[in-house]
Order: sequence, then structure tokens, then C-alpha cells
Amino acid sequence: MKAVILAAGQGTRIRSIHGERPKCLIEWGPGATTILDHQIGGLFSSGIAHIAILVGYQRRQIVQHVRANYRRDIARFCFIDNPAFAETNNIYSLWLARDWLRGDSFVCLNADVVFDHRILPPAVSSPAPINMIVDPEWRDETMKVVTSVRLTA
Repeated sequence: MKAVILAAGQGTRIRSIHGERPKCLIEWGPGATTILDHQIGGLFSSGIAHIAILVGYQRRQIVQHVRANYRRDIARFCFIDNPAFAETNNIYSLWLARDWLRGDSFVCLNADVVFDHRILPPAVSSPAPINMIVDPEWRDETMKVVTSVRLTA
């Protein structure tokens, strides 16, 4: 199984917090790890063999970070450029990974999401053809999924 981390975006809405650093390289939590390191650790511990990181904005910072921190595992990574990152979105970035995926099963993560690693193994090992991990709490300005619709007259 493979993983795709979508990390090409500019993060313009919170740039005042992260400056010219990609959102995935923001440090957080105990030990001040980056969001990207947290995600990679969760993927590795879930048995994911290969990770593609879709890069665009501040591409060089992300590539240098991964090369410096995962030297022994660098062969497990692939960097895919989205040269149109300023005009496109995550779906376009995912589309750019299609040749690398070659029909393999995969996990797709948005690079700016922190999550509990325990949610990955059940999704990775599920026999269902498609799995989606959804936070049931509704928040403004987050990606939203509608799981049911109630129609009223």
C-alpha cells in the first residue's frame, strides 16, 4: 500500500502564523514535531511502504526536510511537483500522482491535518474498496463531508 500526502498549497489563510514555511512544516505538540513528521510516523507505523509527497509552494523546504530527517528511508519517498499549485487545488495534486500510484491501493492525507495514529490501521486493513475517515464534529472552514441528508417539506 502507498500513501499520498497533499502538500502543494500555500496556506494563505494562516500565513500570518507560518510565514514563508509550508503548513506541513509547522511545529506543534510535545517534542515540537512538524505536522509532516507526525503524518509520516503514522504512515510508517501502519505499514505503509511508499509515500509520495505532492509539493508546490516552498517545495524546496519540504524536500530538504524529508531528506534531512529520513535519510535511511529516503528510497520510500517520491516527490511530485504541482507547478500550478497557485491556481489549482488538492484534487489536481492527487491527479498528478496517478502514474505513480499505477492502480495500487493508497491512503491520501492533506498535509496540514494532525490526527491520532490509531485511526490509520483499521482503515488500511479494511476489506472495503473505499474508506474515508471523517471527524464527526462540524467546524467552519474545514473540509466537510455530508454523510446524510434530511429533507423537510
